[in-house]
Amino acid sequence: GNEVAIFLFERYNRSMPMEMKLELIDTLAAANPTLYADLRKETLEEMEAEKRAEEQAKSVAPGNPYKNVEGKDAAGSNVSLKEVVENKKNRFVFLDFWATWCVPCMNELPHLKAAYEKFHNKGFEIYAISLDHESDAWTKAVKEKELLWVNVLREHSEAAELYGVRGIPSNYLIDCSNGTIIANHLRGEELLNKLDEVIK
Repeated sequence: GNEVAIFLFERYNRSMPMEMKLELIDTLAAANPTLYADLRKETLEEMEAEKRAEEQAKSVAPGNPYKNVEGKDAAGSNVSLKEVVENKKNRFVFLDFWATWCVPCMNELPHLKAAYEKFHNKGFEIYAISLDHESDAWTKAVKEKELLWVNVLREHSEAAELYGVRGIPSNYLIDCSNGTIIANHLRGEELLNKLDEVIK
């Protein structure tokens, strides 16, 4: 029976639900506890992290207040989301978690540019926080792709953790009048459509 458990584990441990993974590890550990002790600990930690991320994600679901994050702009100055949301010129701020190594993120850029061009002068701003580790790749992309909105590089992982971000792109549309998140996970045309609806 153990060969089957080992086979299943090797084959599917990346894609299987955590509870199932733990069950398999326990089955395997029955025969060899020390061998699987680390794996079990790691899996429990992963489950904890996933649970935390889910809780955090719930706390920033639409209808909840945004949470402040900050990063450094290309000049090395600290820019907080709060100062962008509280800037009187801005009516709606789009918080965008992205990175240059993330293909779906790069594919979103034309949509962001279209939304920015259409609505920026009506009070729409983007606060894009990059999860890049290489600041060079990031500054190059911002310059070459002409990303004219607020671009910052996160310094620590707290920003993503606050929002329970488990994958990017992840985004949140904030209504500056009350600091409430009114939409999230807007992809492709969805951002333009949402702005059309809220910006009159």
